[in-house]
Amino acid sequence: MNRRILELALMMVAVITAIFTLTSSIELSAFDYKYTSIIISIVSVIMGVYASFIFKFLNRNPTPFRAFIIGQPKTGKTVYLSVLFDELQSYFSNKVDFQPSGSETVEKVNNNLNFLRKGAWLPSTEVNTAFYFRARASIGTSFLKQHYTVEVGDYAGEHIDEFDSSSDMWLHKTDYFKYALSSDALMFCVDGDVLRSGDIEKIEDSQSMLIGAYQMLLTETQSKAGEGFRTPVALLLLKSDLFDSDLEGLELLRDKYNRLITLMERKSKSFRIFSVSSVGETVEGMPPEQMKPHNVCDPMLWLLAKNKS
Repeated sequence: MNRRILELALMMVAVITAIFTLTSSIELSAFDYKYTSIIISIVSVIMGVYASFIFKFLNRNPTPFRAFIIGQPKTGKTVYLSVLFDELQSYFSNKVDFQPSGSETVEKVNNNLNFLRKGAWLPSTEVNTAFYFRARASIGTSFLKQHYTVEVGDYAGEHIDEFDSSSDMWLHKTDYFKYALSSDALMFCVDGDVLRSGDIEKIEDSQSMLIGAYQMLLTETQSKAGEGFRTPVALLLLKSDLFDSDLEGLELLRDKYNRLITLMERKSKSFRIFSVSSVGETVEGMPPEQMKPHNVCDPMLWLLAKNKS
């Protein structure tokens, strides 16, 4: 259940209880007695304790948040997730606290970053394998702060064929497909290298793959025809450093991936496009020793905010 719905339900119970108590007091002419102020004070104290308990209970029980990243092979998904989990640790904000969770995630992120800083790209994720990046996050301030256990599944890009009815993988769906369906947020990735190449065949192949995945997820989650896609969707243009500016990259993206963007804008209840560079400007096509990520945290923070609302 969405945390906001739970909060609303609990607070409504509290309000109804208070109204019922006061109404009963009025009907029994309680306000004519010398104990009226005592009754009201007791009810107020009970309501205060109850509300305090609700907030403490919710804060002790983090909300599970599962995100799924979708893109073709060699799009840069693993590089992005590794840099993302590192950058969010040092994200400067009094409203955001993010910490990778578990030794596996910490080790994975550190090893991947060391690999990148040595001027080499990460090896491709092997088919039929997956790694789950995990973290604990807190969003908000004071008693409105909400806590999450974050998990992002990183699968080989080849598994995107599980959304393609013409592929052999269509008949042999793995946990990849199930993970996508059960996720609270989706990140669709476009390879900036493919977009910048101007290769129409590669661009159309990429666009068709992403459209197929989106349509399949939309169909599987719809309870009735015409219903909007409730899962928040972020479209990421990765490797944005290949363009002179974010504006140039985004304009080209809207032009070349027009079918995909139009579909997502019409069907998704929450949709946004992000221009992202995981390492900054490359050196002869390889990651620089001093990486300068750009807009890496924005998609995840937006998705968490949408889950919170």
